[in-house]
Amino acid sequence: MNDRRSPLALVLLLAAGPAAAEPLTLRRAVDAALARAPEIAAVRSAIEEGAAGSREASSALRPHLYATTTPGYSTGLPVGVAGEIPSLVGVRFRMTLLDMGLSAERLGSEGREATLGASLAAARAALVRRTAAAYARLAAAEKIVAAAERRLVAQGAVEKGTAALFREGRRTELEAARAAFETARARRALLSAESERDLAAEELRRLAGLPAGAPVVLADDPLAAVPVPDGTDVADAALASDPSLLGLSREAELLSRAAAFEDRWFKPMILLDARYTYVPPGFDYAKYFLNFSSSVAAGGVSVVVPILSGGRDTARGVKARAQVARLEAERRAREEELLREARRAEAALGPASLDLSLARLSQGLAEEALRVARVLEREGRGEPDGVPKAELMLSAADEEAARAEEALVGARLRLLSVRGDLSAWGGPPRASR
Repeated sequence: MNDRRSPLALVLLLAAGPAAAEPLTLRRAVDAALARAPEIAAVRSAIEEGAAGSREASSALRPHLYATTTPGYSTGLPVGVAGEIPSLVGVRFRMTLLDMGLSAERLGSEGREATLGASLAAARAALVRRTAAAYARLAAAEKIVAAAERRLVAQGAVEKGTAALFREGRRTELEAARAAFETARARRALLSAESERDLAAEELRRLAGLPAGAPVVLADDPLAAVPVPDGTDVADAALASDPSLLGLSREAELLSRAAAFEDRWFKPMILLDARYTYVPPGFDYAKYFLNFSSSVAAGGVSVVVPILSGGRDTARGVKARAQVARLEAERRAREEELLREARRAEAALGPASLDLSLARLSQGLAEEALRVARVLEREGRGEPDGVPKAELMLSAADEEAARAEEALVGARLRLLSVRGDLSAWGGPPRASR
């Protein structure tokens, strides 16, 4: 990164050792944040739970095979025990060929899983934006600390020169007191800048999982590391890539299909059931059945047509339609929110770029003013405090440029986030199926 560090910071970095002061790139910080963030782990666990719920709902419509044994004894006519005929060993095969209620339940589970998958992409993008913003904040804070240090040195020189002129009677007591007051303000500004830098470094350490107190050396210039958004229509890109919008649309589609199942009045259930049991002669079934055989096999298809369900099917249909209406309303609200944010983010990028251009122009003018002041001082034609005052102007211009750079990086991140471009940082989101 092209910045000017304070001598104290350089001494601390050298004392910390080469391993602790390893430069941190923006991409490495983002990858580390994505790997350790508890909110990402929580969303992934929720996705695992949703995927398991979908598999559970789908399993009801798949073949089931059971091995059974039902040892028993009867003093009279043998009857079923626990739903099975008393037998030594048996095999049972069941499969639901058609059940619209189970199909609706499966579609609802898949819809919830789609929403959870979208929340993972949204959480990743938010974390990437927060980490990149923290990286840019620390970069700006380091430059502001360096500018504040130069301001304190320059203001100290102005105070010293003003005090000397006051003793000679060429400055008033008020001017000397004002110079001392400005020095105190410069010292206070330096303390504030150092505090902001320490807070920014601590936030980046926490996000990237670095040890507490470890020095953070930035390897990238945030302006170069954060790409400039392309010129395609922001609103269209936002509507096409927003994970929350996609998740809501997918869940609404699946629940609409589920509601269609629930609204049908004719909903037959078709069940295939086949059994084999082995009943040894010791069970004495031959006393009650003329054609007794130890090997018993049976199979058939059951067709059940519900006539009255006590209002359960009607309630489930109303619930499904209400869920679809809620999701449609949420989707429209999200679309309106995206369009507003897209326009605001697009509008903020231009002024931020202009502010940085003006700040850099101010830096150039301040640097030229300092050069001229030094030339005049060498020639003996300058003001007594001309060089320190030029240094003060340059330090103010450097601080303004640092804040403008951070603001421009923030504007880029905001626009990239709305467009959905941050979701690809750190690799594709992982969602279990």
